[in-house]
Amino acid sequence: MEFLMRKIGLIGGLALRAGIFYYEQIQKRFAASQAPLQLVLSHADVLRVLSYVAAEDRIALGAYLGGLANELADAGCEIVAISAVAPHIAISDITRVARVPLISILDAVPGVTHERSR
Repeated sequence: MEFLMRKIGLIGGLALRAGIFYYEQIQKRFAASQAPLQLVLSHADVLRVLSYVAAEDRIALGAYLGGLANELADAGCEIVAISAVAPHIAISDITRVARVPLISILDAVPGVTHERSR
């Protein structure tokens, strides 16, 4: 329930359909709990991110996406998710820069997969 009381930041623009999926799933969870959804979206530059990923420049990727996470923190977000898988190659670098906790798909997916396999 604590998760449902937080203002969420979503870094989108990296995989448009993924961002829409994240938004829909977050909205459904809040609607099911009848909690008010507070969400702020930041649109990342996909070409910039892909160039960092291709160059395996985790430090630049961490600085860029961590900076976007900090902008979301400045907007009052208490937790941030990145709506694409590829940027997670730099999740430790992003986390180092970000002033708010990040939801890592690398941590979240195994738990959901295990939950659904029951």
